[in-house]
Amino acid sequence: MAAQMRTVIILLLGSCARTLAEGSRHHSDSAGVTPLVALARNGTDEQKARAAHALWTLAFDNADNIAISQAGGIPALVALARDGTDQQKTYATMALRHLAANAENNASISRANVRAREKSKTARSGRVIGAEAKGARASAKKEAAVAKAEEAEARAEARAEARA
Repeated sequence: MAAQMRTVIILLLGSCARTLAEGSRHHSDSAGVTPLVALARNGTDEQKARAAHALWTLAFDNADNIAISQAGGIPALVALARDGTDQQKTYATMALRHLAANAENNASISRANVRAREKSKTARSGRVIGAEAKGARASAKKEAAVAKAEEAEARAEARAEARA
């Protein structure tokens, strides 16, 4: 865990240093937004919560607001708001609330939510189909076992009749 946190800190510091070296606080990746979005998407539960909190804090600033959107933060935050832990949901929802003040971001949030809903619906229907297929396979196995037992019983009866 300590090694992961060191990596995260190095990524964030590197991104911030790059931003400062380029001479603009409001660069398209201001304040290290890209690594934060990556953590919100792929980090541990704690890293996702901390990244969502940091993105919420950055979302107060309009330039950072745009940077979050450009870095792909909206779909990551929508995913956390829908499927994250309680803490992730809280921070992601607050970040999305501030991002929605921008009309383009508001539309992006709506699109990301629709995509997430469709993805969830597809996954649910896939599980249902998978469960139905599994049930059908189990039923077929039972039928085959019954047929085998009936065949064995018929052979046993035939042998018994032949002996008699």
